[in-house]
Amino acid sequence: MKKKFMLPAFFLLLCYGAFADINLSGLLVTGATLLEGTSVKGDDLRASGLLWGRLDASTENEAGTIGGFLRVQAGLNSVENNTNTLIWDEQNFWRWSNANMVDPYAWVWWKPIEQVKLQVGFIHDFFAVSEIVAWDFNSNDAEDNNVALAGYNYSGNIFDRSTGFYNGAWWLGAALSVSPIDGLTMIVAIPYRNGNQDQATAADVYQDTNAQITYTIDGLGRFALSFKGGGNSKYKLADENEPGIHNIEANASTLYGSFLLGRYENMSINAGVAYTLPVERKDKENDTVITCNLPVAAGLGFRYDYGKFDFKARAAVTFGGSTRELDGILLRDPVKLGFGINPSYDLGGLRLLFNTGFSFSAENANDSSAFGWHINPYVTKRIGACTLYAGFQVESDGMNRDIIRWGIPVACQLEF
Repeated sequence: MKKKFMLPAFFLLLCYGAFADINLSGLLVTGATLLEGTSVKGDDLRASGLLWGRLDASTENEAGTIGGFLRVQAGLNSVENNTNTLIWDEQNFWRWSNANMVDPYAWVWWKPIEQVKLQVGFIHDFFAVSEIVAWDFNSNDAEDNNVALAGYNYSGNIFDRSTGFYNGAWWLGAALSVSPIDGLTMIVAIPYRNGNQDQATAADVYQDTNAQITYTIDGLGRFALSFKGGGNSKYKLADENEPGIHNIEANASTLYGSFLLGRYENMSINAGVAYTLPVERKDKENDTVITCNLPVAAGLGFRYDYGKFDFKARAAVTFGGSTRELDGILLRDPVKLGFGINPSYDLGGLRLLFNTGFSFSAENANDSSAFGWHINPYVTKRIGACTLYAGFQVESDGMNRDIIRWGIPVACQLEF
């Protein structure tokens, strides 16, 4: 479905008018986990491979007023479920299932004047405000070659790495950005991919509109207020036959506030807080309303670099969540904490990194808690456009504290 919309639009753009050169770039990754296992007695040792790559093409006209981007990527990281079936996944995104992953996406942009930009197609995270705690924390070390642990989440997957921050859009739609004065930018983005689901309505699309206002002060930093739409704040309990737009989180609107202190004395600080509006569910049988208050989330990112030394840290907490049941009993969500560091040192062509962290979830209604952690030292070696990786991974997800997983990953990444 996505290809029918975006690929013709991209090639139509290439054929329209006089365009500058098409810029091509890409990334190739191959790697393996030489050995991996668990602390469970009797578990077999395993080994696995990774092959992944992408090709990017971008262009714009000589005036810089209209352009486009296309990315095609594919990979193989499992021989199980080796299928080529096009599915709609939990993130509301069309992709080839599991092993053979082919995810082409593209967008076209137009700037009628310097202060206004319209983008249609795939809306990426160009207005995310989670730089230090998100992709920048591990970069391709986690995203593409699987050497770094906790790439998308804090240890144990207790919560997302961008907790407390607006993490941008990552879906098919349209976005309009306006910069009326220097430093001020206003963005509105509409997720038209919501309407691709069966029985979806226009309300399912426009109620999930995202918006943001940012203001940057030279020499100080950036302030941002963001809004992620979540339907009508009404939800019904999801079952296997219901689309994802009817779960609690999808129908909850969230407000974000954040501040980024830009490079000051080799230091950057990113702080954010997120508040989700209460969500209600009416129980017609008992003529009762159940109210769900999702937790308040706060996040903090820190980076300091001095010469060959680079230090990154991130932390997050969620608290204050609760659900009032039909009988009036108030069930409180557990407080959750997450912390991670990723210091590195350049020895001259060889960089040493020590990626580690933990997360904690307090006792919940079942009187159970969780403590997850990971320890992940690794090295990188740059040879021209190629980077070599080797490391060691050991972690526990915290849900079953008796199980420890470990692995020895290696990888080679070529950029062009």
